[in-house]
Amino acid sequence: MEGPGIGDSVTELQHDLERKWRRHGTRLKDFWRSFSQGQRTQAIKAGTVGVLKHSEDRSQGNVYKFAPEFDL
Repeated sequence: MEGPGIGDSVTELQHDLERKWRRHGTRLKDFWRSFSQGQRTQAIKAGTVGVLKHSEDRSQGNVYKFAPEFDL
């Protein structure tokens, strides 16, 4: 018999993210809204260093299919 599949892992990760959002979401929203447009842009760019150069960047395989596209 095989262990848990990828679907089980994704479901578990989704539940964990949902739990964290319920716990911290309000504070995160307030924090984000306190940023200026420039600070938001800087935060997004700092969090994506070394990820993708553009929406069709295949340098890291098929990751581009799952990465959100931001209009900064």
